[in-house]
Amino acid sequence: MSRELVVSPRAAADIAAATDRFFAYAGPTLHARQRLRDLINAIEDLTQAPVTFRASARFAGARERVVSGCVIYFRVLPDTGENATAGDVRVLHVKLPGQNDPRSL
Repeated sequence: MSRELVVSPRAAADIAAATDRFFAYAGPTLHARQRLRDLINAIEDLTQAPVTFRASARFAGARERVVSGCVIYFRVLPDTGENATAGDVRVLHVKLPGQNDPRSL
């Protein structure tokens, strides 16, 4: 099934902040570049099997995927509970390592 992946402006800003965070201490080292690549690949791969990832206990209707120390919050519309019939994916927020949990999405 072909799904659309939409990254919200907030999530795009979070990805830029992740780049800054991963590269802040020692620059774009091999490890820092790999962490960023893993994060971006995980976001892009959400369209393959979006309901595989756990439902958020904090935010109704959202799901979570953890990668590279980050938590990706996203919604599947419609979220049918089955990958074969699940809809498009909207990435809402990426929580970076050490950040407090968001109050809302």
